[in-house]
Amino acid sequence: MNRSPWKKASSSVYKKILVVFIALVMIGIAVSVSIDLFLRPIFIAEAEFKVTRLVTDAISQAVYEHAKLLNYTEMIHYQTNHQGDIILMQPDLQKVNEFTSQVNLTIQDKLNTISEQRISIPIAHALGLQLLAGLGPRVYVKMIPIGLVKPPQIIDSFESAGINQTRHKIYMNVKAEVQLVVPFVQKSVQLETQVPVTEVTIMGKVPDIYVGVEGGLLGDLVKNKSE
Repeated sequence: MNRSPWKKASSSVYKKILVVFIALVMIGIAVSVSIDLFLRPIFIAEAEFKVTRLVTDAISQAVYEHAKLLNYTEMIHYQTNHQGDIILMQPDLQKVNEFTSQVNLTIQDKLNTISEQRISIPIAHALGLQLLAGLGPRVYVKMIPIGLVKPPQIIDSFESAGINQTRHKIYMNVKAEVQLVVPFVQKSVQLETQVPVTEVTIMGKVPDIYVGVEGGLLGDLVKNKSE
């Protein structure tokens, strides 16, 4: 028995609706994938920038809290001759290790504290729409501190500060690693920063054995500790 024209028309409409629905679903999936492929690198880059700045600030604050209580002569002992020229420079290893350990603990505490913060990135800002940067939906990023790649290291450098004047600068080198958790994406980020600890301008000549040594006066100390 032949189907009625009404049933044929109804079946044809259903087929068209199904085709349109499938087409819309496919288009939606394609658009979602395209947006994801386009936006994901932008969000990751923006999140990495914000987290790097946040962690770097935390490390700098940790070093400063201890460095402001430190005098150069507590870490470096030197002797001069009757003309005022340096004849001996020697780091106080106990003070260096004590300072490094204290800073290490403070950095860990600060990293654990900032891990409680959620970083928000406005979608409009990620797309470069500066006029709408503060409006619209946001993507939230979680930061999980993995810790320091290795213990903080004391490094130093010498540079000329004028005639018979040498500036001796001491820094702390810190390498840290954090994990970013963006929706559906995780990425580990390593960062390295050098924070000033103390410095002094030495009047008189400084022997080349100190000024010319690779890695500064503390170069061998740092090298031996890391081995």
